Amino acid sequence: MVLVFNGVVQNAPPPNLHAFLQTNPEIREQSEKFLEIPTKTVGPHGLLYVHQGELAVTEPNDSNVEVLGSDDATTCIIAVLRHPVCGAVALSHMDGGGVADCVARMIESVKQIAGGSSDGKMELQVFGAFGYAQNFSETVFASVMITFHKHPEKVNVTLACVGDINTTVKDGKHWPSLYGVGINVKTGELFPAVYKDRGPDEGLRHARQLCSKLRMMEVYNNETRMLKIGPFDYSPLDDAEMWLNLPDEVILRYMSTSPEVEPPHFVSQIRKALKCMLDHPSPINTIFKFNKPRCYVRDETNNGWVLVKK
Repeated sequence: MVLVFNGVVQNAPPPNLHAFLQTNPEIREQSEKFLEIPTKTVGPHGLLYVHQGELAVTEPNDSNVEVLGSDDATTCIIAVLRHPVCGAVALSHMDGGGVADCVARMIESVKQIAGGSSDGKMELQVFGAFGYAQNFSETVFASVMITFHKHPEKVNVTLACVGDINTTVKDGKHWPSLYGVGINVKTGELFPAVYKDRGPDEGLRHARQLCSKLRMMEVYNNETRMLKIGPFDYSPLDDAEMWLNLPDEVILRYMSTSPEVEPPHFVSQIRKALKCMLDHPSPINTIFKFNKPRCYVRDETNNGWVLVKK
C-alpha cells in the first residue's frame, strides 16, 4: 500500500496501462503537458548518462553532475525517483530484468541521502513503454508498478509519460513521442532529452545488457563522485561474429523489441557490443583484472570522464 496517485493511497497497483491512464486524469494531464516541453539536446558537460540496465543516484551538492538522464527508451521504462526537499534523485532505465533489486536500491539510496527517512515525500516519474508494442510495454510497466507498490515506502506518482500518452503516429506508423528524459539535479527540472554523449565504455555496457541476466548495475558512487563500470562477466552471444557480419536490417529486426521505431544509432550500438564480446569474451579476465571496476573521474578541461589509471 505505497503507491499514491493524486494524493490517494492505492490498494493495488494499476492492472494495465490503459486503466491507469483512464482512471488518473490529473496525472494524464500533467504528463501530456510535459510532452509539450521542447526536447533538449544534451552534451557531455555535467552529464551523468544511464544506459539500459543501469541506475545512478546523486544529489544537488554534487559538483560533478548537473544533468542525470537516459534515452533510447521505446518499450523500456526510465524511472526518476526524487526527494523534493533534499533534492536527492535516482534514475534507472529498466527493461524488465532485476526490477525488484533496482527499485529497492533507488528507494534506499534516496532515503540515505535524505537522512534515513523519506517522510512519505518521494516522487516518482516514469517514461517510455510506448503504446504500440503493447505486450513488451505492458510487461515492463506492470513489473515496475507492482514492485514499487510492494515496497513499504510511500511513493507519489506525479508523471507517467507511458502508453498512448507516449505514442504518436507518423507516416502511418506508431512511434514513441519521447525517447529520453533528463533532470537538472540542482533545480529538479525535468525535461525531454536526447544525448550527444552517452559516457565511456559504451560497447562494454551494451554487451553486458545484451548477454547477461545480472542485476541492474549502479554506475555512480555518490560518495567518491566517480563513474564506476563493473566488475562483471558475461557469456557472449552464440555466433556473435556471424551477427556482426549481418546486414543492418537483420540486426534491427531480431535484436529489438520495437524494430520499426528504434533511433538511427541503434544498430551501431549493437555492433559495438558484438565487437566487445569478440574482443573480450570474458571481461572479468581481460578488462576487470583483479576483480576491480573501471573508475572514471570528471575531466575539468572538457567535462567528460577520464579513466583512473591504477
